[in-house]
Amino acid sequence: MISLVGLGLLCWLAFFNTGTLSLMDKTEALFREVGHQRCCANDWFTPYWNNELFFVLSVWGYWMVGFSVSESSSCSEWAARLPVALAASSVVCKLAWLLL
Repeated sequence: MISLVGLGLLCWLAFFNTGTLSLMDKTEALFREVGHQRCCANDWFTPYWNNELFFVLSVWGYWMVGFSVSESSSCSEWAARLPVALAASSVVCKLAWLLL
């Protein structure tokens, strides 16, 4: 039980506790903007970046960020980072399950 609490605390500190950090990496900002443009245009199949087609990265990340932005009704850093934080936490939990 203590290990599960510790694992949850570790995931919170590593992935969810962003504090006042803004989007630091260009990849974070890129995923956020492509997801935001998908949400605003209501076109979930064609990714756009700066009003140009953008088929560089995987579609899953764009969908998750776009869904998170649309559900939170704001384009905050929290909404942009939530799908990645959930995916990373699930990987940590699966790894802990396999090792225990």
